Amino acid sequence: MIELTEATADDATEVKFILDVHNLADKLKPYMPRQDKKTSKQGKTIISATQIVKLRRQIQNEKIKEKELRSEYPQLIIDADKQSATLNGEALNLHPTEEEIRHDVGLFRDYMDGYSRFHGDYEGMQYRYFEFANWFFCSPLMATMRDMAARFDQQRLPYPVFGLVYGQSKAGKTSFLETLLKMMIGQKPKISAPDFTRSGIENLKRTVQGAPIIVDDLTNTRFNQHAIETIKNDDFGVSDHLTHYSAVVISANEDVKAVAPEVIRRTVICRVEAGLTNTEVMRSNVVRSVQQKIGTAFYREYLRRMLEQMPDLLDQLKDDETEAPDILQISSEIIVAVMQQFGSDVLPDYIRTLSLENYFSEHVTGKYAIKLIQNAWRTSKKSFVVNKHSNELRYNAGVPYEADRLMKELPETLEAHKSREWVVMNLQTAREFFDVNFRKGLWRF
Repeated sequence: MIELTEATADDATEVKFILDVHNLADKLKPYMPRQDKKTSKQGKTIISATQIVKLRRQIQNEKIKEKELRSEYPQLIIDADKQSATLNGEALNLHPTEEEIRHDVGLFRDYMDGYSRFHGDYEGMQYRYFEFANWFFCSPLMATMRDMAARFDQQRLPYPVFGLVYGQSKAGKTSFLETLLKMMIGQKPKISAPDFTRSGIENLKRTVQGAPIIVDDLTNTRFNQHAIETIKNDDFGVSDHLTHYSAVVISANEDVKAVAPEVIRRTVICRVEAGLTNTEVMRSNVVRSVQQKIGTAFYREYLRRMLEQMPDLLDQLKDDETEAPDILQISSEIIVAVMQQFGSDVLPDYIRTLSLENYFSEHVTGKYAIKLIQNAWRTSKKSFVVNKHSNELRYNAGVPYEADRLMKELPETLEAHKSREWVVMNLQTAREFFDVNFRKGLWRF
């Protein structure tokens, strides 16, 4: 029971409510403020209007959590022909106000700039996370692009529907993905790693529509058992002409050391090498603050502009004479334009125009192999055998499993093969790929 009390002369503007907790449902009790013995009467607790607002917010947040736990996944239907979108049957307003967009852009900038407080290669982390966000935002359109590509016998590889974020622990991988999803649909459902199987994911892709499916904290064993085969199944949805199925996003910790070439070709990969300490994680409230405040206005503005580009992108797929249209480039151009218009003309370097090359060129997919070999040459030249006559470079990885990991990230142009702990490569190609002269003696790298 809620009763309005009379305001006192000393505090004429204060409005108080008395809440009878005995007559409320049990589920509300955990949210009630602690009873004050001085002001409580007959089981009634006096709370202020501010506390009522806080109570309401807590209950709403719990309802959202319950919805996520019940695995009620969203239905984001984007219709490129009608230039419209619906979320769970409700039409999305693709014309948010300038104030709403500025609000979201500012929060997203704050969130991304916050990575500068991380230890390690935080700048590289910001670059990789922006690249991943660009793909994440346009991923609901990938099924439509892939369907059109299949109809006109075009390549589907430029339109990936799998993403992998892995690397150092305490790098904010899960919260990053949750924030992106919150910006898209206003909620952040995800499935736990033990629920991840090929059949389970394919069933979800037929149930969930549009919004990416996030698989959280997948182990290396489970990744190898289930994810690789799932990703290699590149024909999902083709025969049925499905155009609204979701992309699958996997987060994994550092026990996933390397990714096989057949996965790299089909997956947007984000490997991070920066993080926080345990106490810094505990003290940080940036993520919670941004996730509570950020809305979907930025994404709705972005989506409206992307839909304007879709007819031309789809028409290009019908033309055998043109290259596959680069939807990732168009997406990044729109993000940059929105950020500049509703944020700041001067953007940080990591917010930039991208292209397919930023995701799948050999120097991108082999980035960590390049770093490993360059560091090894700088610090331990004795690990290398250089044979100019046979045009062969041999690298001792130390143990066979490390050689296996390196092999996974090397491009075919290196003609690499393995013999126990040794990785053997084409010397001339290796010089160009690793940007190392591989000359021992007086020369220095």
